Amino acid sequence: NGQTLTFVQDRPSDKTWTYNRSNVVMPDDGAPFRYSFSALKDRHNAVEVNWIDPNNGWETATELVEDTQAIARYGRNVTKMDAFGCTSRGQAHRAGLWLIKTELLETQTVDFSVGAEGL
Repeated sequence: NGQTLTFVQDRPSDKTWTYNRSNVVMPDDGAPFRYSFSALKDRHNAVEVNWIDPNNGWETATELVEDTQAIARYGRNVTKMDAFGCTSRGQAHRAGLWLIKTELLETQTVDFSVGAEGL
């Protein structure tokens, strides 16, 4: 809704729950896990990162981040992002790298249903 911020720290932590066949509700088709992959069009390999440049009167600046190997393999697929609260070109570059690497490497998802103990 544009009125809530959620912060997540990407760091090692203890697992919170392990799911296996005993926790999963068996659907009628007998396949409890449904695997899918992100579409190639959703895997960006270039990103224009907007950030605030304190050396330029606190104006918005744009940092272009690209993965040249992915561009050579898949063709250029650019997106844009705002690095909220970012006042460093290096931090903006890292934010762009994070987006690119996440979209290129985390491509598989699994869907399943659980009973009340999994909520």
